[in-house]
Amino acid sequence: MTASVVQKSPVVKSIILMLIGLVGYACNVVYTRILTHNLSLDLYGDFSVAWCSLMLVDQLITFGVGLSAQRFVSLYTKKHQPAKTRAFLYWGASILLRSSIVLAIAYILFWIVASITHFTEIHRFDQYHLALFVIIFAPMMSIAVIITRLIQSSGHTILSTVVATLVNRIVQIVIILFFLELFIPKEVYHLSLILVSILFCTMLVNALIYSWITENDILNTLKPTKSRFVDKDWLAVAQSSCLNGIMFTLTVTSDLLILEFFSPYENHVGIFSVCGVCVGLLSTLQASINSQSTAAIMNINLMKPKERSILQKSLDAFNAIKLMLVCISIFSSWIFRQEIFSFFNIHSDAAHLLLPLMFFNVYLLDYRYQFDYLVANKEMAFVNRVQGISTAAMIIGSLILVMPYNMFGIASATLLSRVYAKVMMTIRCRRHSAMRFALFA
Repeated sequence: MTASVVQKSPVVKSIILMLIGLVGYACNVVYTRILTHNLSLDLYGDFSVAWCSLMLVDQLITFGVGLSAQRFVSLYTKKHQPAKTRAFLYWGASILLRSSIVLAIAYILFWIVASITHFTEIHRFDQYHLALFVIIFAPMMSIAVIITRLIQSSGHTILSTVVATLVNRIVQIVIILFFLELFIPKEVYHLSLILVSILFCTMLVNALIYSWITENDILNTLKPTKSRFVDKDWLAVAQSSCLNGIMFTLTVTSDLLILEFFSPYENHVGIFSVCGVCVGLLSTLQASINSQSTAAIMNINLMKPKERSILQKSLDAFNAIKLMLVCISIFSSWIFRQEIFSFFNIHSDAAHLLLPLMFFNVYLLDYRYQFDYLVANKEMAFVNRVQGISTAAMIIGSLILVMPYNMFGIASATLLSRVYAKVMMTIRCRRHSAMRFALFA
């Protein structure tokens, strides 16, 4: 009886994580609807681009500390080595502090130059994008993200998922509703105030939640000590994690950034961002399905033939389900296109074909099985190379196609780059194993 419960627990855990993800997605939809009904599409687009810019700067200044914490802190926690955990946290905090100082210096120098151009009437402050006003607050986002990783590394996977997908979004909704009671956002100053408040409150709430975990030893990290443990692998793993994180962030944010700065239609950024929220449902479901096989894929080389056969049947079933989900999503997004866009206060028919295309792009981005297998077989260099080429191709293609085809050009460039990444990773997997990680390959 006990063994049966143990065997079912990963499935139960996956179902719980999926439900949390769906509730978090519902909160994201509510959050987006509140914004689109109280901001113009142009301002909502600026708000989205500013958030994307913060995500990109966050990846740069954390230097992979958050992702590498999942490897080292979880290892030290399992081995009951609190001194090493404290040493890693101190090392990560020092990296974030140095990066934040560099960011602050660059920020001050930029605004000194901006002030000169303002006073000489070459360029006015109100012509700068919202992202430039709030980018200095990226360290608050970094702290919140790192804390979430630490919660996960401490063994509280479900709690970290709740914090990342549900608690943080609820904080954002509360902050938005609070400010909407005070004023209707119509200026960059209003949006800056809202963004900074969201970042600060998110960081504070995450820190409070982490402080309630009894085994965390964060306070002792700051205490002076004669010598601290240092592992040379920290920097190597952090560099690899940073590169991978930057490429992934560019993959999901560069489309909005390019559209903001090169498209002649201001409202297209807001429309494209709303479509990104809509396709998040498919992304959430795919991630939940993938999580059920991650551990097994990472240990394929240790499996017996019968165990591999059982895993193959599971992968085939999961891949078939994901194909069915994307087909339903594409069909539904076309049938109910009027209702979907009206829900977000968009009354233009310019993006009716865009939503099905973006659903298909989300499906193409799903190569998690291939990624996990290649990483487990020490092919991280190949993975980074493929993702780097794919990201570069998407950016270059988007820059070429955005002027003549606007948001459809960016979606098309994204499609081609993701086809390349998925095909290359699938071919590489087939060279190592006879297992099919895609539905037909």
